[in-house]
Amino acid sequence: MKIIFSSTKSLIFCGLCGAALFGINFLPAQILTGLGGGAAIGAIWGAITAPFVLASVALITGRIGAVTMAYVVYSFFAIPSFVMGPPHPYKPLLALLAGMSYDIFMTVVGGVRVRGLFVGFTCFTAVSLFLYLQAFRILALPGSEKLEVSIYYFGIAFLLLGYLGTITAIRVYKKLAGNPLIKSFGEG
Repeated sequence: MKIIFSSTKSLIFCGLCGAALFGINFLPAQILTGLGGGAAIGAIWGAITAPFVLASVALITGRIGAVTMAYVVYSFFAIPSFVMGPPHPYKPLLALLAGMSYDIFMTVVGGVRVRGLFVGFTCFTAVSLFLYLQAFRILALPGSEKLEVSIYYFGIAFLLLGYLGTITAIRVYKKLAGNPLIKSFGEG
C-alpha cells in the first residue's frame, strides 16, 4: 500500500474532500449548536457525513494517510466554528491523532477493505471520543459537563451512524470504481 505523500493528485483530492466536508457540516453544526443543543447535537450531523467522506478517500486513493490528510484539512477550517466542538485551536491535533488511528488500524487489520474500514473507523471513534473528553476537561470548554454525562450515548450513536456512512461509501465506491476519473486519484 502506498502512502498519501507519494501522489500529488491523491493529496490534493484528500485536501479538497476535507474542505468539502467542512462545507457540508458548517451550517448544520452552527445552527444545531446555536439552538442550544450543544456541540454533541451538532456533531450528530458530522456522524452521518464524516465517515462517508473518510471511507471514500481511503477507498478512492487506496493510500495510507488519506483519512488523516482529509480530516486534518477539515479540522483547520473548523477552528473558528462549532464544527468539531466549540471554536478552539486544539482541533488539528485531535484530528491528526484520530485520523492516524483510522489509517494505522485500517492498514494493519485489512487495508482498504470492509474489515479494515470498520476497524479503522471504530478506532477513530474511540480515540476521538477520548481526545474530545480530555480536551474539554483540560481546556474547560463550554459544554464539558454535558459531554461527560452523554459521552457513551453519543459514542454509540456516532459509531452506528458511522458504520452506516461507511457502508454507504463502500456501495457508492463499488458503483464508481471503474470510472477513469475515480481511478486517477489512486494512481501515481
